[in-house]
Amino acid sequence: MRRTLVVALVAVAHGGAVGCRPATGRTRTALAEARYADALVELRRMEPALQRRSLAWQASYALERGLAHLAVGDATEAVRWLSRARDWDEARPGILTPTERSRLDTAWRSMGFMPGERPDDGRATGATRCGRYE
Repeated sequence: MRRTLVVALVAVAHGGAVGCRPATGRTRTALAEARYADALVELRRMEPALQRRSLAWQASYALERGLAHLAVGDATEAVRWLSRARDWDEARPGILTPTERSRLDTAWRSMGFMPGERPDDGRATGATRCGRYE
């Protein structure tokens, strides 16, 4: 049941991923067809060039990568990449588009975190309390 809920939330979160900045043609196609493992291959291939991109592009990339990890069930990497996107958006409000921010918030809540809550702040109420994300 929980797995179905997470997959459904990720599907909603990725619903408009075609318009996200970092997605290449292959990545967009893989995301649109719910082939998240294939999307991760493409996103990993893009990572070496990450530092040469704008901060907005990097934040969008982190969001896409986190959502793809969440979709394949890799919660540790999902938290890592989604935390990165959240940090950039909080440091520079508006760096993510409103649609991207909505996707981030949906994914964050699907992992059991409340808005503003951090995986490592000791106040975590979600899966982190069970020690699943380290």
